[in-house]
Amino acid sequence: VNIMTKLDRDRYRDGQKLPPEFADAMSALRGFANSTVRGGIVLSAGMNRRLYNYLSQFDDLLPDENGVLKKTIILKVSDFRSAMIQGRFLAKRGLWISEYRIESGLNCGGHAFATKGYLLGPILEEFKANRKSFVADLHKTYAKALAKAGREPAEPGDIIITAQCGLSTAAEDKLMMEYYCTDGTGWGTPFLLVPEAVSIEQDTLDKLAAAKDEDILLTEGSPLGVPIWLLDTCEAEDVRRRRNDEGKPGAECPKGFLKDNTEFTDKPLCTASRTYAKRKVEHLPSEGFSPSQLAARMNTVLSRACVCHELSGGVTRIYDIHPSVVALVCPGPNIADFSRTMSLDEMVVWNPFKRLGGNTPEQLRNAKLILWQGHCAVHTRFSVKQIQAARDRYPDVTVLVHPECTMETVQAADLNGSTEFIRKQINEAPAGSKWAVGTEISLVNRLAINNPDKVVFCLDPVSCPCSTMYRIHPAYLLWVLEGLIEGQVINQITVPEETKHYAQIALNQMLALR
Repeated sequence: VNIMTKLDRDRYRDGQKLPPEFADAMSALRGFANSTVRGGIVLSAGMNRRLYNYLSQFDDLLPDENGVLKKTIILKVSDFRSAMIQGRFLAKRGLWISEYRIESGLNCGGHAFATKGYLLGPILEEFKANRKSFVADLHKTYAKALAKAGREPAEPGDIIITAQCGLSTAAEDKLMMEYYCTDGTGWGTPFLLVPEAVSIEQDTLDKLAAAKDEDILLTEGSPLGVPIWLLDTCEAEDVRRRRNDEGKPGAECPKGFLKDNTEFTDKPLCTASRTYAKRKVEHLPSEGFSPSQLAARMNTVLSRACVCHELSGGVTRIYDIHPSVVALVCPGPNIADFSRTMSLDEMVVWNPFKRLGGNTPEQLRNAKLILWQGHCAVHTRFSVKQIQAARDRYPDVTVLVHPECTMETVQAADLNGSTEFIRKQINEAPAGSKWAVGTEISLVNRLAINNPDKVVFCLDPVSCPCSTMYRIHPAYLLWVLEGLIEGQVINQITVPEETKHYAQIALNQMLALR
């Protein structure tokens, strides 16, 4: 069971507000906690003090006389600080977090809860370095709270640390598991293409399989006000654009879980609803914005999607629960790395300790290999839409991008060139000039710091870290050098002679080009 903790709308009956325990998240928790299910509850989207205090009222979430939990708590977190704050808050109430699920807000599907530009690598390093002390500290608080409640505290145990971060290859999974010592990884987006694992109509499956980088957009579509990844070619987005073209913006809002805006009414409205959209579109021209600002805000209003109703459309229409719903799909950007649907029968798992990896020769012959499309994952994030937004914000801005961006983005920019070219252009630019830069965020941040007399910002409003570049962080270099002093060669790369021979030929031919 997964509860988005902030979706905790109060409920009313006959115009009267009901007690807090009837709110949405509180009711969902109560239904799970009082059930006979033995499983875990996932809490995501941040702390809800009211909900967290309510957790301790259910015996199944507390240890029994043998120290056993009938139901466990899984907490989604964005960084170590978030885990520490929420873990201590719950431990003080006698509640133990069995799993901390670290989510990369930028690379996973759904909402992109960015962490102020922090890369996943340093976040995982902090968990890795502090795991033992973190568990010991929490257990002291946990045991004290249980003793106060007259319960026997369980012996100190470990916690499970997992990561979900837009994985596409076995090598990425290996890095998470072996270097960062995570106990598991999440592969949600690729399994959207496995028919046995999801309830999605064939037309949507075909669109997911055909999706390219430009079809997966980080949009303003969520009424939560948080960026959300959406499949631009899905049916719900087509219907939303058609409503806008017909002058009928907004959705019917049949569920109303995100009704929290009181800009025009005393009773809250959802910003994706038809009622709100109509009023906001009519009111915006009178709010005193410049033409470019007005266009940007109008686009935000018209981009809202009915996430409560339409994200479940793949299931509810197939099973005739809501036959007329249109399906909205929110895969991670790594869906573009996969090119077709795949059956569970086609998948094989390689066990290095067994002959043939624990598979039969026939299984290996029938296994399919999906090639990873070669590209720079950072530079393909930049888009023509982002360039237009930068120009709307600063009409005199100069857009400068790296040539590894898509062709459309390079053509729409004012300038394009290498990292050195980008540095030179901005460092030598006159004071007061404005620069929208399409390249790795660390470089953009350094240029902004080194040029305080200019406006320098990244084209991508969320940020675009490069996990590959971060692997040559000074801390890693020190790790390798210290190993050499001790006579240990870390991650030595060896290449067969035949491969060297042909690689040298290819390299020489490339260098010979004029």
